[in-house]
Amino acid sequence: LPVGFVDMVKKFNPNITELELSSNNLTDVPEDIEEFRYLRILRLKYNQLKKLPAVVTRMPQLMVLELSGNQLTRIDDNVGNMNMLKELDLSGNMLTHLSDNLGLLPKLEVLQLENNRLEILPETIGELPSLVKLDISTNSLRFLPASMGNFKRIQRIDCANNLLARVPPSMGHLKLLKEFNLRYNSLDDRYKAKVEEGLSRLLAFLREEEEREKAEEVERLKPIGTPVGAYLEYRCKVEIGQVVKTEAGEITVDNRCWIRSGHTMTQVGNMLL
Repeated sequence: LPVGFVDMVKKFNPNITELELSSNNLTDVPEDIEEFRYLRILRLKYNQLKKLPAVVTRMPQLMVLELSGNQLTRIDDNVGNMNMLKELDLSGNMLTHLSDNLGLLPKLEVLQLENNRLEILPETIGELPSLVKLDISTNSLRFLPASMGNFKRIQRIDCANNLLARVPPSMGHLKLLKEFNLRYNSLDDRYKAKVEEGLSRLLAFLREEEEREKAEEVERLKPIGTPVGAYLEYRCKVEIGQVVKTEAGEITVDNRCWIRSGHTMTQVGNMLL
């Protein structure tokens, strides 16, 4: 950008709300751009940016940020500072890492992450309370975070062209979902069949999978006795103690529930009496 660019813009439009800086071969953004206090929309597409400019995260009124077609490889923690952001386009970069702070954006409605190199998404992505549209197509994702079942307003999710074999059963509870694109993945036969049957059948199948997995977990945790003479012996895992802070300092309290010797137990279902 030319020297004095910000001052020149302020001279003609001191309250600028939209700025187009795409296709300028920018490797960074000038710090004094922060003086555009009323800026709502910032377009930085098709430049040479290798990281999210820190100054952009300090613009209090920014609602739309477009960074597609750059050379970004990671999004750091400062992304969580953009409390007013509604649309974030990071498509067409070289992203391999997203900060957990991405989940701190309370007003984010549209998140575009397609055409990157992501192999994993942060678990916090499910904490975005306002997200309506998510595009994570054409990456290298092998699984999705279970937290994605916590989306409250999501309507469209595009997961096409990844390496997914299945999706989290928790996503069966996405009541507002209208579009769920899972084409060109490595889905196992059961999931592939349900996808072909339509969205409502897929979501119902996911809810059934969730119940099945819960039942399997209960069965897995069911105590198994070992014959010892005329009795069955059960081994229990316990935590040795809990650290409690007192005026005298920290002490360890033994909070284990001990079974007294010489007493018998009877198994009734999953309980020991």
